[in-house]
Amino acid sequence: MTSSPSASTPVTEHRSGVSVRRAKLLSAPPGQIAAIAMGAALIAALSLIPGLKLTPTVPFTFQVLAICLVAFLFDGRTAGLATGLYVLLGALGLPIFSGGRSGAAVLAGPTGGYLIGFVLAAFLVGWLSNRSHPAIRQGRPGLAIGLMLAAGLAGLLVIHAAGVVGLMLAVSMPLAKAIGVTAAFVPFDIVKAVIAAVVATAVLRAFRSQLLTAERP
Repeated sequence: MTSSPSASTPVTEHRSGVSVRRAKLLSAPPGQIAAIAMGAALIAALSLIPGLKLTPTVPFTFQVLAICLVAFLFDGRTAGLATGLYVLLGALGLPIFSGGRSGAAVLAGPTGGYLIGFVLAAFLVGWLSNRSHPAIRQGRPGLAIGLMLAAGLAGLLVIHAAGVVGLMLAVSMPLAKAIGVTAAFVPFDIVKAVIAAVVATAVLRAFRSQLLTAERP
């Protein structure tokens, strides 16, 4: 009788001739479900931190920080599903959107485009930021942070593009004005992405055997 691998043993998969080693903690279904739930909870918690009203239509929140952090820590699918779960629960009535708001009406309002953009960006950023994992394994945190930040900037482009479309559809805002509204948040969101990259790199370095993925020939 053969014994099953322990929870900390890496699982090796083969895809198109490439051996992919993935920490079993996150490859097993219970681990994936737990990661999605934790990611959604983190986004909800940071969303409820009181923000600032930089513009009349869109508030300053910490959602981007949370989404970048979740995407940097996990893969694209996990981050996307966690963000999607957060949006779904908020739409169903849990008061977890910024300012304690909830309901499907929020998705149809001025900030609805940003919420949809969060989900799309989480998939993209999580997928792109996995390229930083080899750098962490090699003890090159500066490179890892840079790769994560590049992924985060791509995600910000998606979020703000979706936000502009949402403003135009929800309140019939002209394109130029919608771009001006969302542009006010870009410098703050870049700072949030930097903070998330630094924190995620520290966490992944500390728990690399449980969280990191890497490809080996």
